[in-house]
Amino acid sequence: EAMIAVKMGGRLAEEIVLGQVTTGASDDIQKATDLARRMVCEWGMSETLGPLSFDRSNNEVFLGRDLAARKDYSESTAKAIDAEVHRIVDDAYHRAKKLLEENRDHLAAVAEALLEREVLSSEEVQLVLEGKPLPEPAPAPVAPDESADAAPEQVPGRVAITPPLVPEPGGAT
Repeated sequence: EAMIAVKMGGRLAEEIVLGQVTTGASDDIQKATDLARRMVCEWGMSETLGPLSFDRSNNEVFLGRDLAARKDYSESTAKAIDAEVHRIVDDAYHRAKKLLEENRDHLAAVAEALLEREVLSSEEVQLVLEGKPLPEPAPAPVAPDESADAAPEQVPGRVAITPPLVPEPGGAT
């Protein structure tokens, strides 16, 4: 269930910080729901239904797969599966929301660092969470043959482009 909570993190962060949810968060909900359904139907990870597999798909790759799939369980079992998927996603949602609300200062700090850097390593995230400053980013290495001081014809692998040999207006041809 922790992975489902992680999948919903973006949606929850929007909800907590912005007070609203954008359409971009719909993918988070879809992935969380798919993962919960796999937990119940494929991996038997259901407190209510027990360690049973309800997935008999052959992973057909065509559009009507779900319509044509034969189910080896009753309508009441299908409802129980849906209820269990809903419970798992709902529990993960509330758990993740509580964690983000309790750690809103950390959420804000990481968001601010991401605005500055766009990408953070795990070590940098840890520094942000500890309230420590991030190290200055290393300058991009410059290859010796790309020196700005060298003329184009002096840099190996580069061709010097000269202006075309066209007579100037009013000049001799």
